[in-house]
Amino acid sequence: KKNVHPKVKQFAESKGYKYEIVPENDSDKFSKYNIQYIPTCIIIKNDKHEKLSGEISAQTIENTIKSM
Repeated sequence: KKNVHPKVKQFAESKGYKYEIVPENDSDKFSKYNIQYIPTCIIIKNDKHEKLSGEISAQTIENTIKSM
């Protein structure tokens, strides 16, 4: 699998978003957000959260944010 963390991090920070990598042993966040596989990208906006569907890219992140 291609590691997209640096690209996603750069995009998030350039748009003023927070970026966090959740460690694999953080069972609280895995349960809270129903993370079933890695990598998973979850967009959190106010009290809502949405899993990114499809490829993790700047465009899918922006589309998900707009749809929230």
